[in-house]
Amino acid sequence: MRIWPQNLTLRTRKESLRDQRKAFKNILKISKDTTFCRDHGLSDNTTYEEYQAKIPPRTYEEFLPYLNMIFEGKSDVFFKGRPDYLGTSSGSTGGKKYIPLTKKQSSNIVKMVSKMFFSFLIKEKTFAPFLGHLFYLSNTTKLSESFGIPSGYLSGISHHHVPKYLRSRRLPTMGTNAITNYKDRLDLMWEEIKEAPISYLGGTPPWLIDFLRTCETKEGKPAKELFPRLRCIGTGGTSLAPYKHDFEKFFNDRKMIFFES
Repeated sequence: MRIWPQNLTLRTRKESLRDQRKAFKNILKISKDTTFCRDHGLSDNTTYEEYQAKIPPRTYEEFLPYLNMIFEGKSDVFFKGRPDYLGTSSGSTGGKKYIPLTKKQSSNIVKMVSKMFFSFLIKEKTFAPFLGHLFYLSNTTKLSESFGIPSGYLSGISHHHVPKYLRSRRLPTMGTNAITNYKDRLDLMWEEIKEAPISYLGGTPPWLIDFLRTCETKEGKPAKELFPRLRCIGTGGTSLAPYKHDFEKFFNDRKMIFFES
């Protein structure tokens, strides 16, 4: 069974910059006729430097006039057509925020992180994370509807676009992940993984630490005994640095690989 993505090659810095500029031009080409691009004077001839000058960093609230157009049912606002999803944040920096996404965008994000992970493993010269199952701790994958568009947590939406070559090794299952009550979901997650050879653990650092502590409390054993084949921890959403020492304490006599996306 294939566990490696097709057509994966390591890129030099020069090649990566070239690829990014190519992607940038392609995004402008397919988005030039949207409301946002027209309002900001963007075209498929816009340079990266011009884009930086025309689109300075801004807050979520400054995007609201365009988001409200989407909420009111308008098309071609940020990209062609209507969003396939409204991704919601957990509100850690304020109230709930809606992020318009297409299925292609969601799939590309997951593929990008996957290829970044595989490139990291090539550099580290290890296949350790694939000696067992991959566990990814996220918000619920259940989708609701907001403004006539399927909506859900960004981390939950990503589960709907996991590449086929990884699905047979992914835990928890989609059915378990769809449970909205975290305690109930946690109980079922543990039942699914306690006998599984988990070699990779992924999620945001504070969630993973809380998960490991909860597992230790439930079973009365240290995490290193509960996850004897765990060799890699992948994190995202916030910096790993403040939490790395906590992870190392869980597995103090084991060499761990840390991947930060």
